[in-house]
This record gives sequence, structure tokens and C-alpha cells, in this order.
Amino acid sequence: MDDKKLSLICLAITLIGIMGFFLTYRNEFEETNIGALLEKEGNEGVVFGRIEYVIKNYPSTMFILTDGNSAIVYYPKETDLNKNDFVKVYAKSEYHSDKKELYAYKVIKDG
Repeated sequence: MDDKKLSLICLAITLIGIMGFFLTYRNEFEETNIGALLEKEGNEGVVFGRIEYVIKNYPSTMFILTDGNSAIVYYPKETDLNKNDFVKVYAKSEYHSDKKELYAYKVIKDG
């Protein structure tokens, strides 16, 4: 095969891969609020809110997040979060013994 045919084959494979990616891509975390996340177990989303109270910071973090609604958020890592910090939380809703809580995959402190 000459270089021109090989280049065209590579270009075609690349374009097919890019088109496949865009056709099958699903945004996993969408901007939402606490109320919408807690409606159903397993809902995932990004919530922006203020920390109302920090329950513990070590070895994992638990805090109460509020954005008009409130929820207990469990984050499996140590943090330095404080009361009244604004955070963006990538979370999934979970039910534990009839309590609705959020399990955070990632917490980003704003400011």
C-alpha cells in the first residue's frame, strides 16, 4: 500500500471513531438541585450549595449541604471543609435506613 491510501484509511477510521463518540456520549452528571437528586435512589448530578454544618472531616467527610433543600453528604476522603463554605458536589443519591443521603464522588471548594 502506498502512503496516500494508508493516510486515507487512518483518516476514515479516525472520523468514524469521532462520530461514534459524539453519537454515544452521555453527560453523566447534570446540574441539578438536592430536591431533584433525592426524589429517586440512584439519581446522579452536580449540586452547588453552602455547607450548613460539618459533622466530621477525618478519615472521611460528612456534612450537611443546603441549596434551599438540605441533605447529608458523605464523601469518603479527608477534607478541610468548614461551615459556610460554598462547594460543588458530584453526587449520587442513596437511601440508608429510610434516610435519604448523598454519596459524593467529588467535592470542589469554591473560592
